[in-house]
Amino acid sequence: MALFDHVVTWLRKNPVLLPGVSVLARQVSEARAAAERRLYEAVARATVRADPVLAPTWA
Repeated sequence: MALFDHVVTWLRKNPVLLPGVSVLARQVSEARAAAERRLYEAVARATVRADPVLAPTWA
C-alpha cells in the first residue's frame, strides 16, 4: 500500500495525468511482481555460486 500511495503522491506533484485507481493498482502490482522475480533470481544465482548443491529445483 505504501508503494501505491507513493506513486499517487508523485503523480499528483508532477505534470502527469493520474490514471484510474484500478489501472494504477494493476501497474503497481505488476511492478512489484517483477521486482520480486528479479530478487528471487538474484538470490538463487548467489545461492548456486555459494553452494551448487543448493540449486533451485526450477533451474
